[in-house]
Amino acid sequence: MMTSTCTLLEFPFHILDEIIDLLGKDAAQLSQTSSIFNHIVNQKLYREIFIVDGKGKNYKNLLHSSRNTIVPLDRLAKFSENLTPRNIRYMKRIVLASQSDGTENIYYPLYCKLRTSNSGSIQVDNLDINNLRCFNSITQYNRINKNVAFEGEEEDSNDMDICQMDAPSGLQNWTIFDFNELNGISNENPSVDELSVYIENGSSYANMASNSKLSDMSSVVNIKHILPNLKNLYLNSPASTLTFCYNYFNYVNTPLSLEKLSLTNSHSFKNFGFKSINTKLSYKKLSKLIDFSNLKELELKINCDFHNRCEESCILEFFRQWKDDAKTEMKLEKLVLINFKSNSSEGNLGQITALINDYLPLGMFPNLKELYIQVDDFKNMQKISNVQSQRDAFTPVLDFVKLHHNIKNCPNLTKITLPDFFSMWFVPMDHERKGKRINYFDNLVNGCKCSTCEESRGLFARYAKYDSLHGYSHRFRHLEEEMKLDIEGDYTTVDPYSIANFKFLNYLTNTFKDYFEFSHKNLFTVNSILKRSEVPYEGLPTDYKKMIQMMEHSCLNDMTKGFCEETSIKELCLGGINFG
Repeated sequence: MMTSTCTLLEFPFHILDEIIDLLGKDAAQLSQTSSIFNHIVNQKLYREIFIVDGKGKNYKNLLHSSRNTIVPLDRLAKFSENLTPRNIRYMKRIVLASQSDGTENIYYPLYCKLRTSNSGSIQVDNLDINNLRCFNSITQYNRINKNVAFEGEEEDSNDMDICQMDAPSGLQNWTIFDFNELNGISNENPSVDELSVYIENGSSYANMASNSKLSDMSSVVNIKHILPNLKNLYLNSPASTLTFCYNYFNYVNTPLSLEKLSLTNSHSFKNFGFKSINTKLSYKKLSKLIDFSNLKELELKINCDFHNRCEESCILEFFRQWKDDAKTEMKLEKLVLINFKSNSSEGNLGQITALINDYLPLGMFPNLKELYIQVDDFKNMQKISNVQSQRDAFTPVLDFVKLHHNIKNCPNLTKITLPDFFSMWFVPMDHERKGKRINYFDNLVNGCKCSTCEESRGLFARYAKYDSLHGYSHRFRHLEEEMKLDIEGDYTTVDPYSIANFKFLNYLTNTFKDYFEFSHKNLFTVNSILKRSEVPYEGLPTDYKKMIQMMEHSCLNDMTKGFCEETSIKELCLGGINFG
């Protein structure tokens, strides 16, 4: 009987993609077998490149994830040296997620290769704030190096074409540190659709106080030509937002029709003797500059750092004015709310809490698909005794139940991310079991009595004890050999009032947040959650995964199931743990 067979090359492309994903780092070997595989593999390997530190962490399991290729910093020079015009054309995005010491610009060889490749459209995101403070961004590098020698299209070509241009035709995004930098960028580059502005605080406020405007008229011309054509605008510091409002308001009357907008603002009072500036974020003024009804993604990194309690409740006022002004259906699909620099002042937290609990008008966003809220990325879980004191003082806290009620107004909302879930949301909840009030530790750790969870509690107790014996260094390399005598015991419960257990629980929940390592890197300077795609993540040790399962059995599974009822939520990311 005849049987038909087909070669690997005859599989549909989506099947080949899945096979290549499973190969991981071995995909590079497959690329050598045929020109077709070489093309398919290179499309995946070069599509999105992450440059990472590679110090103190093992990234070997991340070198070829399904969406990213990881290049440790110590291999960057070799990686840049081997780049050719051919493989650069496969690149869609490069993220410099490392943190250099600022002594030398380690990215110059990469910039040079990208500039001389004459490649297609590419996005370069530099999150290395030390590098940016000491050296040129790729935008500045390209402007300075106007005489370009473009390599030939073929790898073996010796032809070089010399030309002069203001910006590389393929760079999709620009990063500037002063709006006057626009005077060196050509307004004839059709591929650029994204502008990131990071202006350090300091002289910017003083310049505005003295009524100084853009110093170069060509900057004014470029503002008029470049900004209206942008799709994405990232104002990554309070000074960036204030400078943008000040300059753009004076020169252009038509609101920008953006798809993505990231705003950063800190309400404060700057006094320069001769003039004072109130840095309050005003929706009424912003709406004359930006068409909020057209936005698909919005990130607000804001706080109120007014030296006295803000009588205007500026954060709440911003949303009230927005709601009152909304006359057409909003296109917004993603909303990111971040307490800028995790400001913990009483007045600021009071406004942030009131906004999320009672004033956030989610009902005006019928197309909203994703909600991201971060209030305090630095806070640890409180001691049980402190939680009771907070309740006694009637301190306002984030209310998970109210959030659940509010999201019922969003029929298309499918994803919610709360990075600080454990410290800001879970701890102050009313925890009960069988009608009896219990503390948050018992609810999270001691809730399930199955044999698997009892074993996991045993792991938890051994880790906590080992850590306490070693000065809470959180290094567990020799745990097995040193703690082997402690394997036996009754772990129906572990002591919620033990300092060792409390500190290990905090360490554990902070470790879960490694999931946000790259998306949160320099988030308060040059990064944005809106830029996040699928980020590299190595995952957790097996023992930690067992402890997560214990917490899920104890209460998290029931909690998330109840939260998703009567809503369209399909994915919840709570403190780095994904549900759904």
